[in-house]
Amino acid sequence: MTWLAYLTLERSGRMVGAALYFRTGYSPVWTQNPSGGFPGTQVFRYDYACVNGLYRNRVEAYVIPPWPYVYIGPAPTDSASNWGAVLGC
Repeated sequence: MTWLAYLTLERSGRMVGAALYFRTGYSPVWTQNPSGGFPGTQVFRYDYACVNGLYRNRVEAYVIPPWPYVYIGPAPTDSASNWGAVLGC
């Protein structure tokens, strides 16, 4: 079983960063920073600049079953978003 985490970073309604992370198995582990032997999952601005402002981070999870199986269900399987401010660059 393969899992995909799609992370996006928006500022003023415009996408300024994105990242894709894959895990395999039946119980994937997602952490922001590397932890317990598992790699980290973070998203940064495409230009890696520090720009003050309000940002929205969105995370979507997708499941990719092995052939010949087919997943029938919601896509993404889970999603969440949150807002945060960067000040003092």
